[in-house]
Amino acid sequence: MTKRTMTTRIEAIWEAEALQAQVSPIESGGFRLTRLDEVHAYDIYAGLDDGLHAILGLGVSKRPPAVLLKSGAFDYFRRQRVDKTWLLVLRLKRHGLELVFGRLCQDLADSALLVQDEDAIVALFVERLRLWERLFHGSDDGLLPSHKIRGLVGELFVLERLLMAHPLFIKEVIQAWVGPIGADQDFLFSDKSVEVKTKKPGARSVTISSLRQLASEVPLTLTVITIGTTVAGSLDAVCLNSLVDRIEAHVTSEPICLATFRERLLAAGYVDQQRYEEDWFTMVRDESFAVSAGFPKLVPSDVAPAIIGATYELDVSKLSEYLVNFPSI
Repeated sequence: MTKRTMTTRIEAIWEAEALQAQVSPIESGGFRLTRLDEVHAYDIYAGLDDGLHAILGLGVSKRPPAVLLKSGAFDYFRRQRVDKTWLLVLRLKRHGLELVFGRLCQDLADSALLVQDEDAIVALFVERLRLWERLFHGSDDGLLPSHKIRGLVGELFVLERLLMAHPLFIKEVIQAWVGPIGADQDFLFSDKSVEVKTKKPGARSVTISSLRQLASEVPLTLTVITIGTTVAGSLDAVCLNSLVDRIEAHVTSEPICLATFRERLLAAGYVDQQRYEEDWFTMVRDESFAVSAGFPKLVPSDVAPAIIGATYELDVSKLSEYLVNFPSI
């Protein structure tokens, strides 16, 4: 993931094109593109349209699929070129989001280096479009709300701890982090699962958000992370960005694992932004509980068939008999 203190290659092209447009305006209805890297395996471009909206383009030989987006932030279109090849175009419609869009586009271009053929890179672009659509749904800036920041910090605390405890199993740990992609639990290994909840110091309960969250076909551990607020520079202080940086340092030697980690972050709604360095946290306590026989929970098998969903509060102070060690793999 490109660091927030650096200007990406894509952002640099947009800036250069904006300056050029002052001298040589872009024709009405048109756009101007610059190839991202002459040695890149694929024809990836950055540029601007006549309204100076930021663009990312991909040149392909076959007609790309149609994609219908419901987003006020960006759109997608395709255009056939003179040589009968095609251009797939992502365009930022909302000025002011160039920094976020630039990070997303650069990360997509970096991920394309791991793709083997044209069909796969088109599929990658379409997949990212869907993730970006979700990222900006109901948000003007692509930022996570405070409760989701805390939740993600808790999951990353657990992910980092698992990586540190099992440095030879980076792939297994990263692939097990499935909460961001819609799994019932946050971590799913072949023989166990882990659900992570966070709470503030002094809070007694955590929220269980579905009937499936504490239902698992393999042994399940509920890990509760108590997260306090602090200030930058204090002992053990982390922000969302610094925690992501620390985990990337653990997996940077495995490019595919690093790509998977970044995809899961995006699925969780995270994009590297300066704003995430304003809130600092410290882990006050962690407790893990075996969701075993007798554990107080609501799961589909315990309720009437007519009850298809439920959210409830679980009093952590009443779970002492189920305390176990932090989960390992």
